[in-house]
Amino acid sequence: MERMDWRSLGHSKFVSETLDGLRVCEDMVTPKSWGAAVAICHARYGQMSLAIINRGGYSSRHFHNHKINGFHCLAGHMVVNVWEGDEFKVDVRPPDRIQHLRKGDAIQIPVNVIHEMEALDDTVCMESYFTIAPNHLVCLKDIHRY
Repeated sequence: MERMDWRSLGHSKFVSETLDGLRVCEDMVTPKSWGAAVAICHARYGQMSLAIINRGGYSSRHFHNHKINGFHCLAGHMVVNVWEGDEFKVDVRPPDRIQHLRKGDAIQIPVNVIHEMEALDDTVCMESYFTIAPNHLVCLKDIHRY
C-alpha cells in the first residue's frame, strides 16, 4: 500500500503520525475539527470509529435522540462533560459531571443526555454509537447541537 501524506491534507503532526502508523487508506478517514475519525465498523444499528484527537480539540455540545455514545480512551487524556436533566441554560451553566478518561477508562452516554468531549492531551479513543430502538438507524440526523 502506498503511504499517504496526511500532513498535505491538513492533519496535525500527531494525527498524521497516528494515521501513518495505522496504515489506513484515505477513504476510511473522516477529517474533523478536532482531528480525524477512522471508520472501523458501520452497521444499521451501531458504528465504531477510532477518534484521533489533537490536544485542545473538542466536540460540540450535543445529544443523540436514539443512540448511546461510548468513549473508550486508548491513549492520552480527555474529558467528557455531561449535563444531566433538562436543557435549561445548558449553553451557559457548568456541566453536572466531568469525567476524566485516561488509557483504559470508558464512559457511555445514555440517549438524550447532553455531552461534549475535549482532549487535554493528544488522545486516541474508540468511539461507539448504537441504538436501543430497533426502528431507528444510526445516522447524522440523530444529533442535536447547541
